[in-house]
Amino acid sequence: HSSRCVGAAAPYREPWYNTPFGTAHISDETLERWAAASAEGGMLRLPDPNPFIPTDFGLVCDSAPGGAEALPRLPTRLLDEAGVELWHKTDATFRRPKTNMWMALQLSQAYATPLKVVMTSLFTRQLSDELTEFSYHAEVAGLHYRVQSSNGGLTILFGGYSHKLPALLQRVVSKLAAPDLAAERFAIQRDNVRRGYANFFKEAPYQHAVYLASVLLEVRRHHILDYYREVVESGSLDLDEYRAFVTGELLASSRMLALCHGNASAEQAGEMVAAARAAIGSKPLSCDERRECESMY
Repeated sequence: HSSRCVGAAAPYREPWYNTPFGTAHISDETLERWAAASAEGGMLRLPDPNPFIPTDFGLVCDSAPGGAEALPRLPTRLLDEAGVELWHKTDATFRRPKTNMWMALQLSQAYATPLKVVMTSLFTRQLSDELTEFSYHAEVAGLHYRVQSSNGGLTILFGGYSHKLPALLQRVVSKLAAPDLAAERFAIQRDNVRRGYANFFKEAPYQHAVYLASVLLEVRRHHILDYYREVVESGSLDLDEYRAFVTGELLASSRMLALCHGNASAEQAGEMVAAARAAIGSKPLSCDERRECESMY
């Protein structure tokens, strides 16, 4: 079917879908005008290249000393220092050019008070919102990440093609260390957190029972009513206090627990963890802070 106004201009039919089409001569004047056209004011330009497109799909296990058969079958601990513990395993079973990296940041201030728990949760939401700047390009290139809060601090997960995974990791941890924390985005995410806590009380009774069982079984666990009072009832969460906590307290001291599995050598795993620690720039947890964080898991 073709529009009546273009019926005369489309006298032919293509053989596959019987779609009407036509041909017309393009004048030399039109071709010259097209050739002389320019993108004035920068309004027309090609998009920037996707920095996460992989080009190296080689397998680390094939170049390992002694071959794939000599690789350890279980993860091995590469580092165990005051500020970091790194476990690693090069995959030789699935033989895919992909890597997974799990990073658990133990943060002493993330679960110190109910208000700080709320601010940590709000920070992960706002951080994920700020990371959407390049998350589409990462997903198109076969990479993914996730940042979430936990009782002991923050958990960051990376996965996808190993060639550009370090570039994605660097982007995420750099934003983690230096977030924008825009006021308008803060207000939106704060409202989302408020609705989330308020909606908890509308869930099914069995979900409340499961939640209360976890509260009773864990050594230290704030109740959701404490969060509700801080955010919904008192409304004490303001932007200045939130910014001061995120930029001054939350990442002041930390311990990183990391596991790297897949198409990555021990050296590459160590380089990624070193880059993450350098970007975050926090001092190691004290012995007391470390024991307290470990009791949360």
